[in-house]
Amino acid sequence: LHSFPTRRSSDLDNKKFIICEGVYDAISLLLQAPGYTPMAVLGSCITDYQIEFLREYVPEKILIYMDETKISIRIANKLKSIIDYCPIGIIKSDGTDPEENMKIRMMKGYNLQWIN
Repeated sequence: LHSFPTRRSSDLDNKKFIICEGVYDAISLLLQAPGYTPMAVLGSCITDYQIEFLREYVPEKILIYMDETKISIRIANKLKSIIDYCPIGIIKSDGTDPEENMKIRMMKGYNLQWIN
């Protein structure tokens, strides 16, 4: 679970999370979604342990941004069956992961902070 051990004390009140696949995706999401704490599940699924770990933070909002939208939907459905007290959304992907999306946005001169 990348980024949890390194969270600053000022981030502890942040209850918005964004779930992604890998470490570099999580790092890129620190720039693209500054109001969220990224959580890399290190693969294309989320484990029961990772869900329980996330529940301990009592999230107010969860976004899921995986390489493929169908993977995001699968994870959202699993989360919704356990965490039913906050909105859970997905960011649709055309196969581009968050890190690749950041590179594309940089090359085109687009705003990097686009996830609200």
